[in-house]
This record gives sequence, C-alpha cells and structure tokens, in this order.
Amino acid sequence: MPLSITKGDRPRTVYPPVRLLDRTHWYIGEDRARIVRRARNADPRYRAPPNLLLNEHGRAMTRKRLTALLSEAFAAAGLPGTLHWLRHTFAMVMLTRLQIQARANPALNPLKIVQVLLGHASIATTAIYLRCVELYEPDINESLAWLYGEAINDAG
Repeated sequence: MPLSITKGDRPRTVYPPVRLLDRTHWYIGEDRARIVRRARNADPRYRAPPNLLLNEHGRAMTRKRLTALLSEAFAAAGLPGTLHWLRHTFAMVMLTRLQIQARANPALNPLKIVQVLLGHASIATTAIYLRCVELYEPDINESLAWLYGEAINDAG
C-alpha cells in the first residue's frame, strides 16, 4: 500500500496485515459512516474530509489528538508508550523474526529488509534496532514464540 504523507515526506510502501485491512474497512463502513451521517444531520452542508480517521464531530483527526489518545490508552494499561513506539516495536519484532528466518535462508538480509520497510535512507539508522534486538533477544524470542503459537504447540 503506497503512502505519500510520511515522516520526511518520502513516499513509502507499507505492508499491513489482512486483519488490519479488514478492521479498517469495517471502521470505514460502520464507525466512520455513522460519524459522517451525524455530522450531515447536524449540518447539511457538511462534507467529510478525505482523512481516514475522524473525530466525533466529523473533522479530520489530528496527529496531536491521535498521539494523545494512544498515550491515554498506554496510561490506562499501566504502560509507558507513544505513537512512535509502535514503529519501534514493529522494527524490532520484524528484525527478530527475519533473523530467525535467516538461519534457514542465509541469503536473507534482515537489516536491509527492515531498512526498506521503515524507509530509512541510511542502513546506520536501521542498525540501531539491531543493538536493541541483541540486548533483548531472549525476551523478544519468547514473545514471538507466544505470538506465533509455538509455545502453545509445545505445551500441547
């Protein structure tokens, strides 16, 4: 899926999971449509903005508001975090998973793949994640095993 409005204004391609696409289509057809109908009922001149996410009044959700909502969700869960942490989490999980796959396929270059996925101009920027993965590899591997069901298969 191509993106044109990105960090650094560089066009990028993202690879969302099918479940996220399904949930996004549901949001558009249900929640977003309900917000648009309500705004049109309140003001017949209302025209929905092209933005995907709308606030309760039918206006485009700002990055600042989205960041605040996610911070509230992190706080409610008792966790530290920011919107940008999601990007870091993706990078570390993807790099760890690709390193596991590279053991069976030495031609795979996990760092280069993550560089492309994140849209980094320099591999040195992406290499920062490599250090994080090295520091937390046992924890990340355990989490990935659980996420992908390996721990459940071993228990059964």
